[in-house]
Amino acid sequence: MEKQNNVKKLNITMKEDLLKRADEYASENGMTRSGLLTLALTTYLNAKEAMPSVNKLLNGFAAMQDELFRGVITPEEAKNRLESVQKTYDQLQSIKIM
Repeated sequence: MEKQNNVKKLNITMKEDLLKRADEYASENGMTRSGLLTLALTTYLNAKEAMPSVNKLLNGFAAMQDELFRGVITPEEAKNRLESVQKTYDQLQSIKIM
């Protein structure tokens, strides 16, 4: 197993009931408290960083459908836009959560 570098200890304050829930979850899943908090923070930050791409994906798809239904764009133009939305989706799939 690789030695972890740049690991820092810290003190944090949180509500007792949240700490109890975290400890129970960690215990039930064979994790340490630090491991759970690291996983949770990493997952949260990665999701937060991906949010602009998710919004771009949804907005692009909605705009394309709206314009297609209103006759503003042709089915061929809609297909091209959908391919662009697919590229954004593929980029999102490559983001590692952990």
